[in-house]
Amino acid sequence: MNCFPPIATGTALGRLTIDGVGVECQEFCSEPECFRQRRVCNNTTISVTINGVTVSATAREGSTGASVAAALAGAINNNATLSAIVYATVSGNVVTVSAAQPGMEHTYPWNSSCRHSLYFGECAFDALRAPIATLAP
Repeated sequence: MNCFPPIATGTALGRLTIDGVGVECQEFCSEPECFRQRRVCNNTTISVTINGVTVSATAREGSTGASVAAALAGAINNNATLSAIVYATVSGNVVTVSAAQPGMEHTYPWNSSCRHSLYFGECAFDALRAPIATLAP
C-alpha cells in the first residue's frame, strides 16, 4: 500500500477518467472457406505521458474502467522517473495525478492516448483528461 502526503494548496493535479464500453471479442474467419476461425479482441492500450515520460496499461477482455485506472495509477507510481515528480491515486475509474511538490515550478505537461486492435474502429476505453494541457494548481 502506498502512503502519499496530503495535497498541499497550490499543488498541480489532474484527473484521468477511464471511460468506455469494455473490450469486445469477435470470431473472424482467416480463410476464404472459413475452416478456421480465430477470436480477436479489441484489447486497448491506454497511455499517459507526463513531462515527456510515457506509461501504459492494457485493457483486455473482462477489464473495467476501474481495473484499467488501477493499472495506470500503478504504472505511474512504479515508474522511477515519474514517481520522483508526481503520484497517482485511484477512486473507481478516476486516476488523480498530483505533483509531489507544490508551486507553479512543479506544473507538468501531460497527454493521454489509446491504441486499439486494427480489427476494430475505436478503443474499448479512453482516458479523458482534466485539465487538458497541463497538470496545474
